[in-house]
Amino acid sequence: MKNKIKIIIVFGVVIATLTTPVYALSLAYDGIVRQNAARFGFDPLLVHAQIQTESGHVATASNACCSGLMQLHRSYFKGNLYDPQSNINQGTAYVRQLLGQFNNN
Repeated sequence: MKNKIKIIIVFGVVIATLTTPVYALSLAYDGIVRQNAARFGFDPLLVHAQIQTESGHVATASNACCSGLMQLHRSYFKGNLYDPQSNINQGTAYVRQLLGQFNNN
């Protein structure tokens, strides 16, 4: 029996599944993402999707006013925004705060 491949693209992140066996794609910073996703109540793939959309999983990504994996605004966030642990922690905390502020909408 041949495996059938189903490919889904969510916010620029490719998610591929096979009928049998199932293989997970290796994603950069997955340990940090999983830790913070669990801490703030998110699906890790949602956090990866946001990181992929904002920075393409490039920790040194920067524009005029935002830095790092989750493109955090330098005037609102503290510490080294190019540090993946700090950036993902502050970014997921901020998304959780915004969801609370806007009744999960």
